[in-house]
Amino acid sequence: MRIDAGGGTNTVSLTGEYAIGGSAQITTGSRDDTVTLTGTVKAGSLSIDAGDGTNTVTLDGDVTVVDAAQITTGGDDDTVTLTGTVKAGSLSIDAGDGTNTVTLDGDVTVVDAAQITTGRDDDTVTLTGTVKAGSLAIMAGEGTNSVALDGGFTVAGELAVVTGAGRDSITFTGMYGSVSGGVAGLGSLRIDAGGGTNTVSLTGEYAIDGSAQITTGGDDDTVTLTGTAKVGSLSIDAGDGTNTVTLDGDVTVSDAAQITTGGDDDTVTLTGTVKAGSLAIMAGDGTNRVALGGGFTVAGELAVVTGAGRDSITFTGMYGSVSGGVAGLGSLRIDAGGGTNTVSLTGEYAIGGSAQITTGGDDDTVMLTGTVKAGSLSIDAGDGTNTVTLDGDVTVVDAAQISTGGDDDTITLTGTVKAGSLSIDAGDGTNTVTLDGDVTVVDAAQITTGGDDDTVTLTGMVKAGSLAIMAGDGTNRVALDGGFTVAGELAVVTGAGQDSITLTGTYGSVSGGVAGLGSLRIDAGGGSNTVSLTGEYAIDGSAQITTGGDDDTVTLTGTVKAGSLSIDAGDGTNTVTLDGDVTVVDAAQITTGGGDDTVTLTGTVKAGSLSIDAGDGTNTVTLDGDVTVVDAAQITTGGDDDTVTLTGTVKAGSLAIMAGEGTNTVMLDGGFTVAGELAVVTGAGRDTITLTGIYGSVSGGVAGLGSLRIDAGGGTNTVSLTGEYAIDGSAQITTGGNDDTVTLTGTVKAGSLSIDAGDGTNTVTLDGDVTVVDAAQITTGGDDDTVTLTGTVKAGSLAIMAGEGTNTVMLDGGFTVV
Repeated sequence: MRIDAGGGTNTVSLTGEYAIGGSAQITTGSRDDTVTLTGTVKAGSLSIDAGDGTNTVTLDGDVTVVDAAQITTGGDDDTVTLTGTVKAGSLSIDAGDGTNTVTLDGDVTVVDAAQITTGRDDDTVTLTGTVKAGSLAIMAGEGTNSVALDGGFTVAGELAVVTGAGRDSITFTGMYGSVSGGVAGLGSLRIDAGGGTNTVSLTGEYAIDGSAQITTGGDDDTVTLTGTAKVGSLSIDAGDGTNTVTLDGDVTVSDAAQITTGGDDDTVTLTGTVKAGSLAIMAGDGTNRVALGGGFTVAGELAVVTGAGRDSITFTGMYGSVSGGVAGLGSLRIDAGGGTNTVSLTGEYAIGGSAQITTGGDDDTVMLTGTVKAGSLSIDAGDGTNTVTLDGDVTVVDAAQISTGGDDDTITLTGTVKAGSLSIDAGDGTNTVTLDGDVTVVDAAQITTGGDDDTVTLTGMVKAGSLAIMAGDGTNRVALDGGFTVAGELAVVTGAGQDSITLTGTYGSVSGGVAGLGSLRIDAGGGSNTVSLTGEYAIDGSAQITTGGDDDTVTLTGTVKAGSLSIDAGDGTNTVTLDGDVTVVDAAQITTGGGDDTVTLTGTVKAGSLSIDAGDGTNTVTLDGDVTVVDAAQITTGGDDDTVTLTGTVKAGSLAIMAGEGTNTVMLDGGFTVAGELAVVTGAGRDTITLTGIYGSVSGGVAGLGSLRIDAGGGTNTVSLTGEYAIDGSAQITTGGNDDTVTLTGTVKAGSLSIDAGDGTNTVTLDGDVTVVDAAQITTGGDDDTVTLTGTVKAGSLAIMAGEGTNTVMLDGGFTVV
């Protein structure tokens, strides 16, 4: 059948029943024509060509076409409507240029390809019926086009919607297969909205075997997916322009899902449920906002990448179940690019592999306040004034790393962190690092800051294999005031600068015998530093405190138990104070260098051995506490005017006070028990050695000293002994070759007694109660000496050897010589 209406305004209407073995052709000319087919038609092929003009073509019947069905209109405003039932081998609707309206509101079945094409003006294509096709393509040319699909669609191959440059609206609703029923509706989906400000909206149900691709051009576009979709892969590319992409539906992607926007200010929002093999959101340069706030399951990588610009990346929602042990992400990668960026993660994240957050070289904020479990965690905020905050519940199987670059950064951990290892590197700049949470690290935990004034504060609970705080040059403040358990070394190291290192809190239990630290090492570097330890420290191994060559203050007022203790304050005017309860299994050593130093022990000290070396300078060493030393205790000062005062209680295997050259003052006025030798030795200079106090019990027969040796060296020296001395062995007092005074006015019991005043005008006075088991001998050298014994002396033998000179020897006491 062939109908050719020729030129003019024509009306062609077919109502009835048509069984056509071959082709059915309807042709009208270039005026305004109307073609209506409302009957029942079966034909080998169907061709309707309405030509130019404002044409109306309507199929509202029951049309079956074995082969091709073609509807063509020309270059004016045309209306093509299919509201009946159409079955065809293939279907082609070409509305040409003009403002065209194409509507399919019937039941359309096409074995092969179905294609709807419109030309260069503002077109409307609406499919609200039921469409089944081998493939379906809607091609709308340039202009402001509206394409709406709201029916039931089954397309074995590709469903493609392509629009040209212009303000286009593409809206999908309806059913495109059954996701729940596992019935595919589309082989693949491709939407290309072209240039212009476009709107693409998908609401409905989409079961797509293959890929779903949505592309818009270089202007301001809006893409919204709020339905239910199951696809093989998903690609949304919004191009340049200020774009908005929203997924608020239930989306399942077998393979890769990718959302891309170009070089302007874009907003990407995912608030629905997404399951994918991988998910990538790539927002180009510009001020971008990426927000994920739904439920996400990604077998591979979830990646969010933004370009240069002020970007905001916000994650909320569920990304697996940490408590349930269900991984939500294979890995997570966030790269915020250059610009002042904000990255915020709140929600629950179960990540099988790595979690990486990277920002560029400007002022960035990274906040993690959710629940996270990951294989590894890396946060790199780059240069700029950055703020990194972890205030959630974070578990990392392997390494957790936080890095900031060369400006003023703030890193805060106030939540719960568990990691295989932890590294915080704040770089150069005036940085603040705060740990005020509950941190557990299996292996090494390290905090590093660079070469400016930094503050590192740990006030929470820390458990680690080892803990190192490394603050570079600058005026640094390091404060630890929590509960710490470190199996290996706790190290605090600062560089050159005026540093303050303060440790308070609990580092194990001394009374409970629970070690808190394997060892402790504090190295304050150059500069005038202050080191203060207050708290409780149970240390298995060594405790080492070192400061550099300036004026330093070291104060230990807590309770300490350690394998060994070493305090080295270096050169400078240093002050070292122990006013706590200190127990050292092996050696305790305090060393100061070549300036005027003050060393004070006013607490309780127990040690295997004790060594105090104050070095050169005018030094003051004071022991006014309770000191117990199993083996040797030694106090040494160097070559200037030193003062050594012991007014507490001292028990030791041996006790030696070695004061070098200079005008030295040594005073002992406590309670002393020394199993071996108590030795006081001073070098050349005007020295004063005064012993008072209790050195055992003479009446009770309890020895206080194994032996006593005093050597005052060269210079005009004064040696005075007042108190009670129970000495098992010898008591020896020696002075050098100047004018010396030796006075013994206490109660003494010794195995032997030797006083040798050497040359010079010397005065030796015994005005006490002296008992010597064996020999007692007093010797003076070659000048005018005075020896006076006015007390009570009992001895095995008594010898006074005054040497050359005008000497005076007076005995005016009670003497018993066996």
